[in-house]
Amino acid sequence: MPVLDAVQTFAGIANENEFYSHHYLAEVFKGDIKARLDAWEAAEAAHPGDDNHRAPYKRLQAWAQKWFSLRSQLQRAGDAAERWQVFTQIQAGLLQALSYAAPDKRPSSHELVPGLPIPFWQLQLPRLAIIPAYQPGAETEDLLDHKLLSLHLNGEAIPPALQNEIWADLLSDAVFGAETPPRYVLLAGLDEWLLLDRYKWPNNRALRFDWADILDRKDADTLKACAALLHKDCLAPGEGNSLLESLDENAHKHAFGVSEDLKYALREAIELLGNEAARQLREQASEAKKGIFSGKDQLDAADLSLECLRLVYRLLFMFYIEARPELGYVPIDKSEVYLKGYSLESLRDLEIQPLSTPHSRNGFYFDATLRRLFKLVANGTGLDSATQHQLGDTIAGAKETFALAPLDSRLFDDSTLPLLGKVRFPNHVWQTVIRLMSLTRGQGRGRRSGRVSYQLLSINQLGAVYEALLSYRGFFASDDLYEVKPAPKKGHAAAEDSGDDEESGEDGDDAGEDSSANGRRQRAGNASDADKLDTAWFVPASRLSEYTEDERVYDVTESGHTKLRVYPKGSFIYRLAGRDRQKSASYYTPQVLTQCLVKYALKELLDSDRVKKADDILTLTVCEPAMGSAAFLNEAVNQLAEAYLERKQQELGRRIAHKPYPQELQKVRMYLADRNVFGVDLNPVAVELAEVSLWLNAIYGELDEDGEPVTDALGRPLPARVPWFGYQLFAGNSLIGARHQVYNAASLKKGAKPTWHEEPPRRVTKSEPRKADEIWHFLLPDPGMANYTDKTAKTLYPNDFERLKTWRKSFTAPLAPHEIARLQQLSQSAEDLWKEHTEALARDRERTEDVLAVWPNKPAKDENGGAISRAQKEAIRRQGLLNEDGDLATPFRRLKLVMDYWCALWFWPITASSHLPSREEWWMEVGAILEGNIVDLAPQTSLDLQPTAPEAPQVLVPEVQGSLVGFERQMTLAKSPEQKKLHDKFGQLRISKLRQQFPRIEQVDAVAVAQRFLHWELCFSDVLLARGGFDLILGNPPWLKVEWNEAGILGEKNPVFAIRKVSASNLANLRTQAFSDFPGLQAAWSGEFQEAEGTQNFLNAVQNYPLLKGVQTNLYKCFMPLAWNLNSAQGVTGLLHPEGPYDDPKGGTLREAVYARLRRHFGFVNELQLFAEVDHHTKYSVNIYGPHRTAPAFDHLSNLFSPSTVDACYQHDGTGVVGGYKDEAGKWNAAGHRDRIVRVETALLSTFARLYDESGTTPIRARLPALHAGALGSVMRKLAAWPRRLGDFAEHHMCSEMWHESRQQRDGTINRRIPNDSRFPLDTTEIVFSGPHFHVANPFYKSPRRVCTANGHYDVIDLVTLPDDYLPRTNYWPSKNTTEYFSRVRTVYWEDEGKQLKKRSTDYFRLITRKMIGPASERTLSPAIIPPGAAHIDGALSVAFADRRNLLLTIGTWTSLVADFFVKTTGKVNFWGETADSVLVIRDDHGSERVICRALVLSCLTVHYAPLWEELFDLDFADQHWSQPANLRLHQEFWQNLTSTWSRNCALRSDYARRMVLVEIDVLVAQALGLTLEELLLIYRVQFPVMQGYERDTWYDIKGRIVFTNSKGLVGVGLPRKGSRSTPKTRIVTPDGKAREGNFGWDDLWSYPAEGEDESILTRGGTPKVPDGTAITQWVTDDTLPGGPRTVERTYTAPFARANREEDYRIAWAFFEKNA
Repeated sequence: MPVLDAVQTFAGIANENEFYSHHYLAEVFKGDIKARLDAWEAAEAAHPGDDNHRAPYKRLQAWAQKWFSLRSQLQRAGDAAERWQVFTQIQAGLLQALSYAAPDKRPSSHELVPGLPIPFWQLQLPRLAIIPAYQPGAETEDLLDHKLLSLHLNGEAIPPALQNEIWADLLSDAVFGAETPPRYVLLAGLDEWLLLDRYKWPNNRALRFDWADILDRKDADTLKACAALLHKDCLAPGEGNSLLESLDENAHKHAFGVSEDLKYALREAIELLGNEAARQLREQASEAKKGIFSGKDQLDAADLSLECLRLVYRLLFMFYIEARPELGYVPIDKSEVYLKGYSLESLRDLEIQPLSTPHSRNGFYFDATLRRLFKLVANGTGLDSATQHQLGDTIAGAKETFALAPLDSRLFDDSTLPLLGKVRFPNHVWQTVIRLMSLTRGQGRGRRSGRVSYQLLSINQLGAVYEALLSYRGFFASDDLYEVKPAPKKGHAAAEDSGDDEESGEDGDDAGEDSSANGRRQRAGNASDADKLDTAWFVPASRLSEYTEDERVYDVTESGHTKLRVYPKGSFIYRLAGRDRQKSASYYTPQVLTQCLVKYALKELLDSDRVKKADDILTLTVCEPAMGSAAFLNEAVNQLAEAYLERKQQELGRRIAHKPYPQELQKVRMYLADRNVFGVDLNPVAVELAEVSLWLNAIYGELDEDGEPVTDALGRPLPARVPWFGYQLFAGNSLIGARHQVYNAASLKKGAKPTWHEEPPRRVTKSEPRKADEIWHFLLPDPGMANYTDKTAKTLYPNDFERLKTWRKSFTAPLAPHEIARLQQLSQSAEDLWKEHTEALARDRERTEDVLAVWPNKPAKDENGGAISRAQKEAIRRQGLLNEDGDLATPFRRLKLVMDYWCALWFWPITASSHLPSREEWWMEVGAILEGNIVDLAPQTSLDLQPTAPEAPQVLVPEVQGSLVGFERQMTLAKSPEQKKLHDKFGQLRISKLRQQFPRIEQVDAVAVAQRFLHWELCFSDVLLARGGFDLILGNPPWLKVEWNEAGILGEKNPVFAIRKVSASNLANLRTQAFSDFPGLQAAWSGEFQEAEGTQNFLNAVQNYPLLKGVQTNLYKCFMPLAWNLNSAQGVTGLLHPEGPYDDPKGGTLREAVYARLRRHFGFVNELQLFAEVDHHTKYSVNIYGPHRTAPAFDHLSNLFSPSTVDACYQHDGTGVVGGYKDEAGKWNAAGHRDRIVRVETALLSTFARLYDESGTTPIRARLPALHAGALGSVMRKLAAWPRRLGDFAEHHMCSEMWHESRQQRDGTINRRIPNDSRFPLDTTEIVFSGPHFHVANPFYKSPRRVCTANGHYDVIDLVTLPDDYLPRTNYWPSKNTTEYFSRVRTVYWEDEGKQLKKRSTDYFRLITRKMIGPASERTLSPAIIPPGAAHIDGALSVAFADRRNLLLTIGTWTSLVADFFVKTTGKVNFWGETADSVLVIRDDHGSERVICRALVLSCLTVHYAPLWEELFDLDFADQHWSQPANLRLHQEFWQNLTSTWSRNCALRSDYARRMVLVEIDVLVAQALGLTLEELLLIYRVQFPVMQGYERDTWYDIKGRIVFTNSKGLVGVGLPRKGSRSTPKTRIVTPDGKAREGNFGWDDLWSYPAEGEDESILTRGGTPKVPDGTAITQWVTDDTLPGGPRTVERTYTAPFARANREEDYRIAWAFFEKNA
């Protein structure tokens, strides 16, 4: 195994081939293991003198002396057996120090692979294996070169297959090659251990521990690292993820962080190169007296951007390929000549070398070196003496020679850099570029710049780097330009009155219905820093004064000063423009998600009948229709290559040795990439980059058995394999194009219902070909063509709009018989051309495919010699079918032009409306393209248009008229006055002739180029038509709503449109002014509008995307049916997309199609920020679709945060308790459980339909809830069967959102309370509730502060001291015009008995709950009762009831965790309308009185609730009892003291008692709904992790007051965790009268248990630091009551205890069952 580096951060630990990146180990690793080290130290402190609890690194240190003593003894040992015995003793001490059992004298033998026994000291599958590999007598050899002896197998003979095999091969064949291999292997040698990871083993990565060095130095950091990396609990814990797995995850996150740094580096590098190139090109133009800013010699910024991008990608390629010597392409680890004289690595060594003289700064050493390297890579070098003499002279004294295979690729073709070919970059530019690409940014305190590890970065992560730049544009500053940005939100504009501070961290935008793209997380920025990867807006100096200081962008200088960010006139700027960000959804898909999606898609495909043997894998076709950097294609290539080799080895009963395996794997990757992958992207640059990405992933050098390059007879290395994608990757719009679909002629006639454009066309397949009377859909008009509706555009172009309206009406009229007949002719012509094209495409594809042998086949002698060059392949493509730029009208060109023409009509420029063709002209021109002849369909009025006899028609195109057999009568066709020649002298149809004859063709071409139409069955006709479709379709299509947003284009000229909220009234004036101020802006605006609305019309058309009818169009939804249509009969699709299809109320039709194909659905929440640029609330899913089937059946996993959970669930044995959203540490739970996989079939969908959908919804159209565990299915069935819901009250209840927070301030209905206005409402008509005011069954939860500008500016109200007539402070005052104010309140639907007028909703007690809800919050539903007269803003929803009893039944039910659970499962983040109506309400029966009673004692806190109390009071209330009659924290006489007249004692006010009533309501409601105790417990465990976390650390004193809580919603309640000078004054008085005063906190009163404590202490949650009876008095400032602020005294009395909700449920359940 080659050793590239040894990390000296930890002396004695070698990081071979970067097991972890060196920078990660040096900078990040210590922080990642700190928690583990702290836990060991805490356990040691808790058990002084106990060696079993001594920190492992100290135990290692203690073994050092004995280790060296035994090591000396071994040297003196005689035979191998004696040496083995001492070796075992040496290792025993190390293993026991790391908590492993001492090894037996003889290892046990196991066959992980049948017939291949291996010795093990410990085997804990699938986690860990410890293998003794020491070979006595081979102490000087590398441990991996040791061999298996009979000694290892207890004297048993070594099987022939293992004889003389070294451990490097044994590990591959007999350990990691097993069906169930261990994840980690500890390979124990005499002086060294190797830590191996099966995922890193193929790349020869390992951590090597040199115990002699480690134990000799006794370096504390090294010993701690050893313990953290090797300890049993870190490698193979009993349950949960291992520390090493989390380290891997963090290392990948760090790699992602490095890739983030590279994004910044590449953007800056491109800008640097562009500016230097522009400077030199200007000088050259000036000398040649040419204009570079205008005219024909104008320098194109787009061309310059692309060339700089290509040049930077050359560097990326070299960085990557030099970091991977195992690929065998560059000889960086074998040749000093290459390393020091040619490599990019040699320049990296100069990256920080000062360039102190003008010559060193402006010289061209870097440039010459790089150009020589690029030339060497492009042309290669052989082993002939002349070449090698020249190479050797490069490095004085160097003796080695090297060979390098030529790379025949576009990337290193200098003809692709015509501008940069004229430029030489000086040293200082190249040095800066290389430094940017070599070092991490190192920003922030304590962060150093580290070396970028290109070896650790995967192709996927490299793809993320350049995918991030796909939407960037380069341009030249026309003036001195200053950057501006949106001002940061301030004041109450940032406040959200819909929820409290605890909820605000967990509730968010509606990610349920496609808000994901709009919910992109903005990078943090401030007035002195705007992220250069973010959208940029610029203004000239003359307009800078129009922008505030907060809107200007400042940079911070090295001295710490700020200065305006300015770009001088003429400078090259490479940034992201506003409209490009709006139209782009090119967000990098994290590698873990890519791997997960591909893995489970391949499980579906590889287990199907499509793949019966390994060779079938080599025939699978894979497509990514929204390709980006080809991340999914690369991942599919990788996994398919591994699957092929694995199956092939099994079929043959042979194993590939460890050393050649990587190259054999690369060969299979190359084979698949070269032949089997297909992709499309809208961005041509993305297609170019995808080529590089696919090539990088598969590249390898052809090596012989000695690892040397394979050469030809002249000593030249064989050319490196470079896949060619001429027929596989296309630039185009995947969603907009013509298809292989037809309409029946009957739907075209007058009176046909439905007409053709009201229903989808039929797909033509090999098994169901086109019938003679069917017409291709792209020969027919559609009402959506050129159907622009924007009022602004209509005002700008009134005549054009009128003309378009007239044109559409005539264009879409029913067809006459002669028109239908003509279209049938043209359809036959198109079909003939299509057939010809398909055959030719298959032929040319085969001609351009190189022969490549993969294992076990050996390359043929002429395999490489028979390969044709890239230039030859490009020539075949250009001269053949896909000659897009050629003049010859091949079948491809003709069909594409006809299809482009049809597509162009959807996007026809408004101002070119006069050039639109009539229907007859369109068909005439289409006929000319397809047939080469001009046939005019327009009837001539001078002729007799009566039907003629069939025997005497005027034949114009005799060679195609024969297709009209069967039609008895037809109309005559008018002949053009003069037949124009469309052919050349050889009789071939020419595109130039068509353009001359039909000027409209140029307009069609212009639209097609702009919109990049893509016709799938044309570009891939041999795969889709002849072979039936792609076997595997993968991707993460754009999450982008299709809508017109003019801010992007207008903001480029006037940033005000983009960085400020512009009102509709101001927008029109600003737009008009902008059109006047900026020439060309109106035309650009019109072009953007036409593209947006044309796209909308196309995607909304029934004939194009029928499954999306009535659904708000989002691009990813369009990709779903597109992918299904492109699949083969047994094909599989894997898409990552938002959850919109599963919860859209209007998405039933789409869901029906989804469920028929869905095989696996893995729903994620972005809480771990896997998508770093997407809001953390965003929901998305991995969706695996298969062939259509009649009955739905799929696996459903919800509430996922990491893809690792998916694997863990499938591997789990089903035992134990299902975990909730969060674990006991409060972290998002990534643990797996078999029951998390919910099998969804028709019966369960039927349950969902009854629960979440309108009555009568069929199961296959049901919405899909986020069901956390299969065991909850029984709960769902019971809830679905429950007959009573809020909606059943019909017109006897009314929902209202009342005052819109912004709109009603503008119209004067409500007014924002000014800061420091300390008034409180005098009566209920003056209060306007906001979200934080109330909580579950508590209308007076919090009061806003005098200055309230954020969610956290609310204080908790102490209910114990609450005045009887209390009303909290309000953020809004009602209008002083009370008559007008109340006139705006809605009246209810019903009339009260004896009343003729309907009351206002505010005349009633109402249920109120927050409208914005968070499924991951402590509580999702937060219902309370507000008194008559009160209002609220639209952050809440209120419900008025005609019957107050129904109000109490509803709040009683909704207060329960069962109702909350139901709402959580909807996945909704907005509680309104149909969601509210679907929530359950218990029956009004004999058992409901207990719920009503408890709801009243929670709600009736003040005199304002006296009418409600007194109306609903029942004498049975006084007969109620606590479910825990012996609980000292409950006032046992409370119930018996209740009276029919309200008093303050009728309300529960202590924290503990209110919590207990809520627990009892949970039980009573669960019993009423027919649930079991276990089901209630499961609901709590699974769906309420935040509540569990709060309950675990909320402590009550003996009087039931909270003394400490970690609840985010109860800030200020109880003591702080730690006392400080800023915390309240506190006095502690113990029972003996001793007192002490200070700023105490909870940590001064309570000690939490250490790891390994007794069970009783763990159950109790720790031990008190004060005796029972101790009184803690706290003085705090309170401003929640009128007359404040004031100092109040709060006293807490020990003992303290926390509550156990699960135990309380069990007690209450038994109590209420007994007293039913």
